[in-house]
Amino acid sequence: MAEPVPPPPAAPQAAEATSSTPKESRLRARWNRLSSSRVGSGVRFAYNWRRPLLLGFSASFFISRYYYAKYQKAKRDRIEPGTYLVWRLYDGAIVEYPSNQTNLSMILGSSGDGTEPPRIMTLYEAIRTLKFAENDDRIIGIIADMSSTNAPSVNQDIPLGLAQIEELQNALLDLKISKQSSLGAGKFRTVAFTETFRSQGEYTMASGFDEIYCQPTGEIPLVGINSTVTFYSKLLNWLGIKVHAEARTKYKSMVAPYTQEEFSEPQADNHLELLDGLNTNMLTMIALNRFASELPEEPDESAYNKLVERVKGYAKRGPLMAKEAVELGLLTGTMYKEELLSKIILGENPLVLDETDQEIHGKERQVILKEALKAQTKGFHHYHKVSDARYLIPK
Repeated sequence: MAEPVPPPPAAPQAAEATSSTPKESRLRARWNRLSSSRVGSGVRFAYNWRRPLLLGFSASFFISRYYYAKYQKAKRDRIEPGTYLVWRLYDGAIVEYPSNQTNLSMILGSSGDGTEPPRIMTLYEAIRTLKFAENDDRIIGIIADMSSTNAPSVNQDIPLGLAQIEELQNALLDLKISKQSSLGAGKFRTVAFTETFRSQGEYTMASGFDEIYCQPTGEIPLVGINSTVTFYSKLLNWLGIKVHAEARTKYKSMVAPYTQEEFSEPQADNHLELLDGLNTNMLTMIALNRFASELPEEPDESAYNKLVERVKGYAKRGPLMAKEAVELGLLTGTMYKEELLSKIILGENPLVLDETDQEIHGKERQVILKEALKAQTKGFHHYHKVSDARYLIPK
């Protein structure tokens, strides 16, 4: 059997020329030195372990952010001793039932301090918050900010009714009585402020606070409750429209605007009696809130009637400018908002001094006052959320 013929030897290949310039040689030498250094070793290590390192750094970042947010929340929710609650009160701030707020608007948080934006609360939540404050010795006062600055435009047409005002004032009175027994007389302050009162109901609500302030250019529209009724009988007759309606008794006046040209005497008396009852109720609340200290130790009905007649006289003179209202005792004084807050937080002599006891003015003073306000105030709505959450947590 013939042996296999081996393949012919491959033709020798010419070796590639490996020529390099002096510049390339220097760069290659520098690269070799860098690769063998500690920096080069660290870069190679980071590149080889890039995925575990990236995962570790990402996890560390998100964990640190979580604990930082948790710390900020605890700091925001912490209530220091000597805290004032700042209550933003405006038409529509308190409603009977929750509004149609979106979930997003409810999730978005607030600063938590007294500078937080306005929040809408139900009547139940507002009274519940006042009840929370009764047993909290860290709360030493309530500041009701009734100014229209930064107030939202929604629900502005839903002011508080007299029944709602009475419920809130009763809860506020219970709070003041509770604080007087726990903190001592004069240790708890309730202050109301606005640029100018826009309605009688707003001032009636403010009268439940011990101190009431407004700007020097403000006024109180205290003029009493009135009503205007429009009669359509002539218009309907001119249009050829006949209205068939019946009233059960002579006092019923619901259909009178469509069938009569004016109220009958019994209907007018009934209407006036209703308005007079509402007006007397409102003025009685104002009289007892502002001038109860003038009553004798054992007042009789005539003493109460005297106070009410006094306020009725003020209503006949209304509307009242701020200066006149101070003289009549309806206002504690006139003051601008920043001046009032400085006085409450820093005392009767609101001076900001440096280390050499020199008074500080300008922007630096504003920064100091802002920080003091943040430290010693808490938003009323935020306090409700914090207290309600702690109340619901089982012990």
